[in-house]
Amino acid sequence: MSAPTRSFARASALLIAIALGTLAGASAAQAAPAPTITATCSTLSIALDGYPVGANSIDIVVDGSAPVTIPFSETLIAEFVFLDPTVAHSWAVTIHFVGSSYDPTFEDATAPCEAPPEPLPAATAALSTIPAGCNGHPEQLVLGDLANASWGAASRMIGPGDYSVTATADPGHLFADGTSHLLFTGTLAAEQVTPACVPPPAAPPITPQLASVAVIPAPAALEVQELAQAGPEALPATTAALLLLLGGAFLIGKGRRPAEQV
Repeated sequence: MSAPTRSFARASALLIAIALGTLAGASAAQAAPAPTITATCSTLSIALDGYPVGANSIDIVVDGSAPVTIPFSETLIAEFVFLDPTVAHSWAVTIHFVGSSYDPTFEDATAPCEAPPEPLPAATAALSTIPAGCNGHPEQLVLGDLANASWGAASRMIGPGDYSVTATADPGHLFADGTSHLLFTGTLAAEQVTPACVPPPAAPPITPQLASVAVIPAPAALEVQELAQAGPEALPATTAALLLLLGGAFLIGKGRRPAEQV
């Protein structure tokens, strides 16, 4: 065989060997059961079934990080959660199983999850009571202010007796305990019957006291004045002496002295 003929024969054998190797790899890939791999914006789920018994394994790579190897025999079900679902993630899964020199790899990328909606303000409700008093005033229920909620009908508003009433949150709102309904129950008291409710006895009436005033009748006062003007001779001796002693200044003020009296 000539040299060109021998060279062609060697090249043909090499091509045939490469082709046979490719076909063997394709046959092994076709023999491997098809995996079920599902990726969402937040999780990566893997389900493998029907693989030969033995030391099989898978390698998982997320966002180009170091691979995570998980061994399995015939069946594998696994789920991985992405730490930040609000961003996109790339992933790759490579399957290694016994009896095959071909390790199929499956890869893709996820879309980011939509940002969760802002939570709505919480619903609130509160009530109070007016304490019981005297004179027919039992305890009363007072439905207080609401926020993003509404009151239902109360079973009782005035005591005595038990009451119940429900506050319902508006659509899309919840109370602090995570529920949409808030039940209030309690007991309203009757009116008070205590010594403090008995009014004190009425105080006795007070009679006003009038002050007495001595009044000298007008005629008597005139009589004394007339006697004084008449002179000492018209008066009794005692009275005349008293007037002379006490009334001298009065007579002098009039321009007359006692010695000038007739």
